[in-house]
This record gives sequence, C-alpha cells and structure tokens, in this order.
Amino acid sequence: MLSKKAEGTRPIAVTGATGLIGRRLVPSLQNAGLHVRALVRATGASGSPSGVVGDLRDKYALGQLVEGADAVVHLAGIAHTRLRSVAEEEQARAVNVEGTRSLINAATEAGVRHFVFASSAHVYRGQEGLGLREDAPIEGDTAYGRMKLEAEETVLAARSSNMRISILRPCLTYGPGVRFNLQSLLRAVRRGYYVHVRDVDVIRSLASVDTVSAAIFHLLDARTTHSVFNIADRSPVHVDDWVNHLADLMQVRHPYGLSRSAMSILAGFGSAFQRVGLPAPLSRDSLHKLTSSFSLNTDRLASTGFSWPETRETVLREMISAEFGSGSR
Repeated sequence: MLSKKAEGTRPIAVTGATGLIGRRLVPSLQNAGLHVRALVRATGASGSPSGVVGDLRDKYALGQLVEGADAVVHLAGIAHTRLRSVAEEEQARAVNVEGTRSLINAATEAGVRHFVFASSAHVYRGQEGLGLREDAPIEGDTAYGRMKLEAEETVLAARSSNMRISILRPCLTYGPGVRFNLQSLLRAVRRGYYVHVRDVDVIRSLASVDTVSAAIFHLLDARTTHSVFNIADRSPVHVDDWVNHLADLMQVRHPYGLSRSAMSILAGFGSAFQRVGLPAPLSRDSLHKLTSSFSLNTDRLASTGFSWPETRETVLREMISAEFGSGSR
C-alpha cells in the first residue's frame, strides 16, 4: 500500500499524465492529498488534473509547469521504437532528448528538489541476458534506446546537492491502453495467429502499470544514494506460460507451436517483405526477440523498502477488457 503524504506541500509537476503510466500515477498522487500540475495538450479534458497547456518543445510552458514545484515526474515521450523515416526520428529526438533537456534546465532554474525521469530498459545492450543490474552494459541498439540513453546522461549531469535525480528503467509495461508490440500480441493471440516457438524457454521481465506507478510514488519519498533503478514486477515470467494465460483470460485457445527452423524460414520471408515496404508479422529481428531471454534485477529498488503491489492479475484483466471489451470472444 502506498504511503500517505502530508497535504499542503508544493505541487508535483507531471509530464505524460494521460499516458499509460500517468493515468495510474496521477490519481494515486491526488488520493494522497498532493496537488498535481500536468503538462497537457488541451484544457478541460474529463478527469484530467489541472495543467499547463503545451508540450516538451514549448520552453515557456515548461517554465510554467515547474514554477514552485517540489518535484517533477517526467513520463512523456515518443515511445515507438520503429522510427520509419528521418522525419519521424527528428520528431522523436525533439521530444525525447531536447524536450528532456529543456525540462531539466527549467527544473534546475526553478529550484525543483527532485526530478524523476522514466527512461527505458531499451538502454541495455541487446536487451538480452538474465538478472541485469543497473550497472550492466548500456548502449542503445535502436534509435529509441539511444535517445533514452542520451536523455539519461542529460538528466544525470544536472544532479546537484539541491536537486535529487531518480532515473527509472522500466521493462515492457502492461496495463489498460497498451499500444505497439504488446497490443499487437494481444490481437494476435485473440485472432489465433500468434505462434509459440517450440523447445525455447524464454524468460522475460514485465512491469504492470501498478508496479511502475507505485515505484514512482515510493521513490518520490525514499531517501537513497542511488539514482538509477530497474523497474519490473518482482519475478519474471516464462513467455509461453504468460501468453497461454492471456489466452485463458480471453477465453480463446492456446497458440500452436512451430519449430525454430520453421519460424526462421517464415522470418526470412517476413524480412524480405519488410525490405520492400510490405507489412509482415514476423521478421528475423522479431524472431530474435521472441527467442531471447531478458530479465532485470530489482534488488536496488527492493533495498529502498519498496513493496510490490499484488495486482498483476487485476491489471491483466483490465488490459484485456480495455482492448476488447468485458465479454469473451
């Protein structure tokens, strides 16, 4: 259970308040008696916190957002890892890197005491290996990963005796309103065209939106000498078992399995289709991810006294309901 904070403190400034994690975090902060000031694209949205209209490219709006704030929680960003053009990459960089730079500069000038930045486990080299700690090799193998890594460096450079820095590296996060790869997986399982790779036991760390939200809430108060934290559910999952459980919750059959060699042939065709601009559900890159284990060590987070929420099953059900409705098939 989240600890209750005292009322009457300075505001908590939040970017990405209406995103996957923000929709969970903001009510938690408000329920604890805290005033949340959010960076919003438009005023008057139903259920949204009070806000400053603008985006991360608007330095004037960022100044308004952080003025008088006790802490900043920076969740906003362009999260898609498949940037398909130079224009898309430039737009993502303007938000993920330069927007973060503008925000941390504004926070420094405003005397903010704590800056919490949601980075990503994509900064780890290859996104492979078991039990990776925060000091594991970092590289950024995708444009998105490189941007997050550069943003981390920018934020850490602003650390001082007057402003504490907390950088979070959440792994694949699930919850109501998921998009991109996890949304595609849900739809593939439901429609019956997701396929297990036989004889490969893949272990992955996942993070529910409740885990990430609770970790942010906790770290806003926790006193620690560390600045970087892996964020994941307490234990990783065996991917085949987890996908089968999703199928059970959706009341559909478990996916069939194909041999790795058969999947490699299909992936080769898929990669060829993608090279000429045609969509394909499987490629060599995606097959590599499907057959590679990747888990995070969360001992550092545990050492701060964090207690994991016992809501994983509830969040899975909420995710499926948000995607497909409350009915079964």
